[in-house]
Amino acid sequence: MAGWLIEGNGRELRNVKAQNNAIGIRVVGSSNVIHNSSATSNTSFGILVEGDGNQLLDLDAMGNGGYGIDVIGNGNQLAKNDAGDRGKGNAIDGIAITGSDNVLTENITRSNLGHGVHVSGQNNRLAKNLSGGVGDQDNGPGQGAALDERPEGGAQLGAVGRARDGRPGKGGQEGDDECRAEADELHRLTPDYDGGCRNVFDRRD
Repeated sequence: MAGWLIEGNGRELRNVKAQNNAIGIRVVGSSNVIHNSSATSNTSFGILVEGDGNQLLDLDAMGNGGYGIDVIGNGNQLAKNDAGDRGKGNAIDGIAITGSDNVLTENITRSNLGHGVHVSGQNNRLAKNLSGGVGDQDNGPGQGAALDERPEGGAQLGAVGRARDGRPGKGGQEGDDECRAEADELHRLTPDYDGGCRNVFDRRD
């Protein structure tokens, strides 16, 4: 059972809370908007969206027994969402995306037991996302980001990581060193991607 179940297209869900359900918020349909809402302490998914062209904006997904936010579909937008934090991590990935042409910007994932962000599909775009933090704000061991792009599809992918000590990146040589460290980490997780020190990792076939 879901705390909030939205079926259909073009619906809008704002300022709602979903707590202690099986699924916090479930949306089945396209071109829907979920804004300024939270899903906490649900036994499986915090927020589950199945459809295309949906917008997930300013959401909190904390302490859920499965994925914090799980989106299955194409052309969805996720912006300024928080998935997990110290003492409130989700049991699997903070944010999981399966599909193509999805856009993730300025999301924060912390203290999740799986990946911070896990993206599978083609032509997805990530920019200015933050995965991990200080100490127990890190996601599962070595699991900040996972990008699984099928080889036949082009991609433009980006992520903004954190400094190794959890502080925001800096300018000058110190900032360059931190940026290179994050680039090395993403390359380790996804060896077929090669991006320089610019916090945006591109691959075009």
